[in-house]
Amino acid sequence: MTTISRPPVSPSSVDVQTSPIVSNDVKPSWKASMLPKQETKAYDFLRDNPTFDGRGVKIGILDTGVDPAATGLRVTSTGERKVIDLIDCAGSGDVDVSKEVELKRDETNDLFVYEVVGITGRTLKLNPKWNIVDGKIFLGVKAAYELYPLKLKKRVLKERMRAYNKEQKKHSVEVRKKLDKMKEELTKAKSTMLEELKKDCRNLEEMLSILKEEECEENFEKIDPGPIFDCVVFNDGSDWW
Repeated sequence: MTTISRPPVSPSSVDVQTSPIVSNDVKPSWKASMLPKQETKAYDFLRDNPTFDGRGVKIGILDTGVDPAATGLRVTSTGERKVIDLIDCAGSGDVDVSKEVELKRDETNDLFVYEVVGITGRTLKLNPKWNIVDGKIFLGVKAAYELYPLKLKKRVLKERMRAYNKEQKKHSVEVRKKLDKMKEELTKAKSTMLEELKKDCRNLEEMLSILKEEECEENFEKIDPGPIFDCVVFNDGSDWW
């Protein structure tokens, strides 16, 4: 086997005026990485072939996760958007947006009214700058707990439980007052009213028991849906948003 090699290129031997690697105007994200560019002849190769950077080539990558907002994934060497499509195969971010709604038109100027009631019942004010083809939008809903990392979910859960328990304690005080008053009435009630009052007392005691159980984090998590997001999807004539 014959191995053809070239003399190693030291940083001082690279032409800072012509090399696309060390130019002050072009600073690719891999410049600061830990890969050995000199030992692998990467500097030599890219200096001799400045356009051999993957331009015009589309590739598909199957990965556990990617951040399209990362610096190295935003734009290509020619200034185009680098990540052109994303498919979540995990299903964790899926949203059912099968509900189709048409925006109403303003009777005075026949323009679309960028306001719609979401699936949660909240009134959604849409951006009037959006170009919504035919005024058709698709609505969905997503629970934030399905998107949050575990640590964030626990923190939000505790904050919501704290606010919830504050209100529940107010209800507990009111129920306790009603129960005490009813027990006092029991001692004075006629025999014909005893069974009815006892039934009411049992109901109030059961209510107090439920309020106390919900103060537990484990039980609260079962009843708390967490923050809920309204989702809106539309087509602007060329892309879906």
